[in-house]
Amino acid sequence: MYQIIPKEKRFFSDMWEMNSHFLFNFAHYFDPENKSFWNLRVFNDDFLSARSGFPMHPHRYYEIMTIVLEGTITHKDSLWNHQKIHKNEVQVTDTATGIYHSEFNEENEDLKLYQVWFSPPDMSPKPIYYTAKFEEKDFENNLFTLGSGISENENKLSSKLSVKRWKFDAGKKIEINFPKYVFLYVTSWKIRVNGKDILGEKYQLRSVWEKLDIEFLEKSELLVIESE
Repeated sequence: MYQIIPKEKRFFSDMWEMNSHFLFNFAHYFDPENKSFWNLRVFNDDFLSARSGFPMHPHRYYEIMTIVLEGTITHKDSLWNHQKIHKNEVQVTDTATGIYHSEFNEENEDLKLYQVWFSPPDMSPKPIYYTAKFEEKDFENNLFTLGSGISENENKLSSKLSVKRWKFDAGKKIEINFPKYVFLYVTSWKIRVNGKDILGEKYQLRSVWEKLDIEFLEKSELLVIESE
């Protein structure tokens, strides 16, 4: 069983200085039928203009992954981390019992990113923070994993899931064989699922116990989250 959600069904927010599409309940958006998908709690497709951002604010009980698509974000937190995260890099914070952080686009160019929140099954005794750097070639025609809590990966997640970023040429076919939960987001272009359903840019798919045959109709990029 799977559900396809077109891009028009995302919730658009222009709060503060950020334009964002919320795929699940967040901030002032609430839909009782769209609270989460298993341990995936938040997926925000964000655009942050130059010289804007968010001052120090608290988080707890979630694991947060920030995936930078274009531009650079500057992160500061109560663990004394102060770091710039660039295009094709990711930042992971297990907020545990509590952390404060700020996020700013201090550059003169716009910033595009995904911010994804998970609900770990076991709370970490203290916050965890790290970043990882990748190259564009890592995602090209490769079943690439950004981080995982269910398989061997140098970027360890506390949550029981794997986050994957794939970019395949037109004509390529991929099978996803019956993981318990799959969330798929089309970053760019177009794919076909199970020989019938076509997903365009910014479409999402939520699958439970379903074998998925993915055909890349054009050179396309996906973010795939597989959960136990």
